Amino acid sequence: MKTFGIVNPVTNQNTNAIALHLIQSGQWREAVYLVREESGANLTQAEALVERLALVHGVHRHSRAFLVTVIGAIGASIFAIGGVLHWL
Repeated sequence: MKTFGIVNPVTNQNTNAIALHLIQSGQWREAVYLVREESGANLTQAEALVERLALVHGVHRHSRAFLVTVIGAIGASIFAIGGVLHWL
């Protein structure tokens, strides 16, 4: 595992499990702070470790509901713009 130059990389399984739970519940910031505190990493390194932990476990930062909402909003905007252009 690449340690990103961290003096004390996160190897504690309990810390990984807690960080993964935080990530899965959408609390990315708290996971970063936990990893930072436990590993001695700086903020950038801790963020990279949390991203890697999420990637390994297939967790995405944005939920499916969020992405569906964004796509729906884009579709509604296009529909509204088309209506305005037709009206003109």
